[in-house]
Amino acid sequence: MFWLRLICSRLYGLLRKNRIEQEMDDEMRFHLLMRTRVNIERGMRPDDAELEALRRFGNVGRIKDLGRDIKGGGFLETLLQDMRYGARMLLKHKGLTAVAVLSLGFGIGVNVAIFSLTEAFLWRGLPAADHDRLFTVIRGDGSGNPLSYPEYLDYRDRNHVFSGIAAIDRAMLAFGAGERSEVVVGEFVTGNYFDVLGVPMAQGRAFSLEEDRTPGASPVTVVSYDFWQRRFGGDPQLVGKNITFNNQSFTVIGITAAGFVGAFVPTRAEVWVPMTMRALGRPGGAPELSDRQAVTRTPTFTSRRSR
Repeated sequence: MFWLRLICSRLYGLLRKNRIEQEMDDEMRFHLLMRTRVNIERGMRPDDAELEALRRFGNVGRIKDLGRDIKGGGFLETLLQDMRYGARMLLKHKGLTAVAVLSLGFGIGVNVAIFSLTEAFLWRGLPAADHDRLFTVIRGDGSGNPLSYPEYLDYRDRNHVFSGIAAIDRAMLAFGAGERSEVVVGEFVTGNYFDVLGVPMAQGRAFSLEEDRTPGASPVTVVSYDFWQRRFGGDPQLVGKNITFNNQSFTVIGITAAGFVGAFVPTRAEVWVPMTMRALGRPGGAPELSDRQAVTRTPTFTSRRSR
């Protein structure tokens, strides 16, 4: 409120600049006249009395500047003068002005693009329901390492704090065969992964807990909406069909809702397979499911706190 009143007073002073200048001249003339009269009454000659009054009064120009700052537009007037001067210089050098404007426009555009990408991939929350209630569980020994899979099972089975605990690990899988084969980014996940994150399915279903019990026994997969559109043209009959990862056949059981790209930001996952199929994508993956000391390339655990 104070700053608003200050700016309004400065604008008002700027609009009545001529009147303020006249008021300051009249006021200073009055003070000088009074000092001169006092000096004459003390016995000084009129000329000497006027000079002494000016000397004791001080720098008239400096006093006027202070008066303008207090009563007049002050910094607003200076700002307008600088803006007018800058505009004249820009119009005078049109070529330089064009280069400067283009450079500024390019720089602003690049910064906006970088900020948008950073916000989208690093700062924005997980594309899941109530992502502000999601937490990552790590070891409490100060190492910052994730839990091993057996430790995850201990947390899951003895959990009384979170409404759900899911395990996640990255996967790089060779999809297809022949000329149409490609490497896709995926995630090994536990059977409750989609339930914990609150991710709906566009078609089909998510993994069941039964598909997350026996290592190597559940060759099923869920694919992303974008992957479904890109590689299968949105085939409405994809659910129930088999596709190939690392030369092994997997049955598609679900397609995630549009926009979901997994939990490893900024990596964009396109397929999900059960954690029990971990040996498919990594040598030694199956033994790690029973090794409590296996902390290298082990899952990250995301939990949803109960309300």
